[in-house]
Amino acid sequence: MNHDRHNLHRLPDGAALPLPGDATALDVAVVIPVLAALGPELATPDAPAQLRLAQYARTAELGRWIAAAADDLAAGLAAEIDRQQLGGQS
Repeated sequence: MNHDRHNLHRLPDGAALPLPGDATALDVAVVIPVLAALGPELATPDAPAQLRLAQYARTAELGRWIAAAADDLAAGLAAEIDRQQLGGQS
């Protein structure tokens, strides 16, 4: 992960995520386990309310980032497939 990227989205190791439109499949793959790791924390009902609120906010932030990045990657791939199919037609 590129630690020099500038964005509001950061991973626990301090790495900054790119804007979703600039994300690669590797970027998305790196964030998925980070989001999954929040699961056990969210399942702790006796955690203080402020901590749970922060965990929910972090989950929502990473979830939105993954969804936006994956949507952009899918759109790019679909456009590439369309170009290939059009290029192969006579």
